[in-house]
Amino acid sequence: MLHEIQIKNFAVISNIRVSFGKGLNILTGETGAGKSIVIDALQVLLGGKGFLEYIREGEDEAVIEGLFSLSPGFSSLKKLEELEYLRAGEDQIIIRRVLSSHGKSKAYLNDRMIPISFLAELSENLLEVHGQNDQLYLFKNSIQLSLLDEFAGAGSLKKSYHNAFDSWIEAQKTLQRLQTDKKNFNEKKALLEFQREELSDAGFFPDEEEKLAREKSILSQTGLLKRHSTDAFDVLSGGDGGGGVLSGLLGAEKLVRELSQLDSSLEPAVELIKSAEIQVKEAATILRDFRENIEADPERLDKIESRLFLISRFKKKYGIPLSEIVEYRQRINDELAHLDGLGFEEEKLQEAIAENEKDLISIGGELSLARKVASLDLEKRVTRELKGLKLENARFRIAFEPFSSEKGFVRDGLEAISFLVSTNPGFEPVELCRAASGGELSRIMLALKTVLSGEEKGRVLVFDEIDAGVGGAVGEYIGKRLSLLSRDQQVFCITHLPQIASFAGHHFHVEKKVKNGKTGVLVRLLDLPERIQEIGRMLGGMTFTDTVIRHAEELLEKNK
Repeated sequence: MLHEIQIKNFAVISNIRVSFGKGLNILTGETGAGKSIVIDALQVLLGGKGFLEYIREGEDEAVIEGLFSLSPGFSSLKKLEELEYLRAGEDQIIIRRVLSSHGKSKAYLNDRMIPISFLAELSENLLEVHGQNDQLYLFKNSIQLSLLDEFAGAGSLKKSYHNAFDSWIEAQKTLQRLQTDKKNFNEKKALLEFQREELSDAGFFPDEEEKLAREKSILSQTGLLKRHSTDAFDVLSGGDGGGGVLSGLLGAEKLVRELSQLDSSLEPAVELIKSAEIQVKEAATILRDFRENIEADPERLDKIESRLFLISRFKKKYGIPLSEIVEYRQRINDELAHLDGLGFEEEKLQEAIAENEKDLISIGGELSLARKVASLDLEKRVTRELKGLKLENARFRIAFEPFSSEKGFVRDGLEAISFLVSTNPGFEPVELCRAASGGELSRIMLALKTVLSGEEKGRVLVFDEIDAGVGGAVGEYIGKRLSLLSRDQQVFCITHLPQIASFAGHHFHVEKKVKNGKTGVLVRLLDLPERIQEIGRMLGGMTFTDTVIRHAEELLEKNK
């Protein structure tokens, strides 16, 4: 329910604040007074397009704010609580929309910014506007199907069908990808088997390249290594002629040992020299062994170079380092096993698709039955409502036609439906777009809303000039139906017919005022004397005779 709305700098509206009540809220006024602008602002507030043209001339921004209460069954209530826009147990929200001439519009819910897309989603369950153009939505078969499902209470069945359909589609896509893979199966398998064979024959191991490079470095420089190791050995041991570092250390040890006998503080020096002797001897031994083991091996060097060339060729061919080539060789068996299992996987998918199709046929059959049973009741009730709206010869029918799809199933069920109507005797019912005039379409839509009102509790309904194309007598019937509709939910109606306005629970007058050279809009709630004057104006134009006033009083008394 909309409790209050404030509109600032929107179109010709400067600043208005209006409080609304339960039941039927009627807005009247002269043509062009700004009644529809209020509805435009309400739609923008709830996520509609915020055109820059909506900002009042000379202002930087337009601001619309509304206070709503949510019914316990409001479908987005839990989501609002989960997103912490509402605390558990709360049922009121304040929505604010700001249109700026300097940038994108912004929206807030309970002073927290909210995405416009979510606000628009929220509004689908909060507000429903029907204007002369909005009535065309009834021509859409998808809308008609949704209305029938709503009336049938088939929400859970439809959700189950959607889930089965989504699973079926996903399995179909997976199977299609698998079958595409299978087209390249033989070629890919042959390639993998060839790669497995050539990599197995190559027999690479991860750090082979580094080890071979080190060995090649040694084999390619045997002369230099032999010379340097011999020279180093001679420096340490003195070579065949004696002397060298080791001989010097032995002489030094002898001298220092004699000195330590005279001064014991030199004993540590003796131990250090002796330790140095041991390490020099070990180093000389290592150098001697290294020198004696160095041998030129041209054959081994050729093998190493050939192996390194092979490694280089494979790295270039596969475009990855040797370590990754080794890993890839290990993965090839897994890929071949996967390819071999594609046939089994395809069989499983086909079984799953068959099960999905059984579910679709079973659930779809239940959904179809629920729709057909409900359609009989809906046909009777809408036809009865149309007769009450002065379409005495109207017949309303719902036609079922099986869906045809190359894929076999569609998401909305096993059949499409069409609302058919005949408003003249002797003519078979045909589609709404071919049978109904503007005024008749208004009444058909109102009849549907009246019948469906029990299924849509909590949603604010707005009817913008639903009386287009109808006369006073029909207007009274429309007023009665609007009044009936407003028992279960809040209804707004813009009208030019006094017969409709007389049913208002809350009657608002909209007029334009010029102040300081600028046009503005004023909206005010009428008391009883003011209502009599307004109904009189609507009955007799600007001529207020006693007869017109009495007629207005009688109309209000009759329909209160």
